[in-house]
Amino acid sequence: MAKRYARKQELCKRYGGVTTMTIERMAATGRLPAPEYLFGGVTPFWDIEKLEINERAGVLAGRGAAGWCVRLFYELTTAATREDAAAILSQHDEQLRALPDAERERILEISQDLIAEKVEELNTKGARS
Repeated sequence: MAKRYARKQELCKRYGGVTTMTIERMAATGRLPAPEYLFGGVTPFWDIEKLEINERAGVLAGRGAAGWCVRLFYELTTAATREDAAAILSQHDEQLRALPDAERERILEISQDLIAEKVEELNTKGARS
């Protein structure tokens, strides 16, 4: 699957009609992943997959867990197999155990969704080959 990117104006619409300056501030303060400048250009593009991971972790914002959740969710999208994903989850076990039950369950639910999406993507690629 080819990577998908969004320009600044698309993000303005995606986040409720905010201004381009707000998008710049969100990226500068880490509330959005850093943009990429494709082909040495000057126009910023945001990777849609990274934005979606960031948004999923956003349900935990303000609780101090959002930063490592973004890393966890991104790592899960790079897993090649369910076993790889399980190994990634076990690396974050200590942080998960420190969370309240409801928050931990929500993170695990999102993680399972990411793993299922990845498996489906790999199965689709395998079927096309």
